[in-house]
Amino acid sequence: MLDLKFVLEDIPRICQILAKRGMSFDSTPLDEANQRRKVLQKEGDGLRCRQNQVSDEIARLKKEKKSADDLLLQMKQVAERVKEINVEVGTVETKVRDILLQLPNIPHLSVPVGGGAEQNVEIRKWGELPKFAATPKPHWEIGEALGILDFERAAKVSGARFTFYRGAGAALERALINFMVDLHTRERGYTEILPPFMVNDQSLLGTGQLPKFEA
Repeated sequence: MLDLKFVLEDIPRICQILAKRGMSFDSTPLDEANQRRKVLQKEGDGLRCRQNQVSDEIARLKKEKKSADDLLLQMKQVAERVKEINVEVGTVETKVRDILLQLPNIPHLSVPVGGGAEQNVEIRKWGELPKFAATPKPHWEIGEALGILDFERAAKVSGARFTFYRGAGAALERALINFMVDLHTRERGYTEILPPFMVNDQSLLGTGQLPKFEA
């Protein structure tokens, strides 16, 4: 989730960056909610300070055997207002949080702007590209012909851009995962972790999956 201070301090930049991602952002509700939060917090802080001061005054009056009924009545009203403020602050903070959770991560300034893969910028190459006498088939056609990739079935389960790995395809995928893990744990100083596959909603909020991808 983006930091509230970061968003509010540079709203024009946030709007500009989100526009590059094809999104529009009206910051008015966020700004209004944040301003209301500040007003409530200031009022609440003032009332709590008043409670502390009057508590000392009530203690002094009782020690002197004097009536503190008026102050006690005032403090009862103050306490009720503080309770109301706490509830409203919680509501406003939830609204602010919900708005921020809907905003996507901000891409790095070096990321090129484009509407599709054809606008990707090639950063570097390594090695010599092989040359073929005929136009080679893409990997997805080869995989389907070999029976190791099944895009049609995956689309029914997960939607477009997914595939089922079958047989040698699944074994190859597993081998590549093992190779990557072994390389980084044995030579790069990483520690292998096997986390729980079931997680709570707070974990998914922390990783940015909720609420944007709840469906």
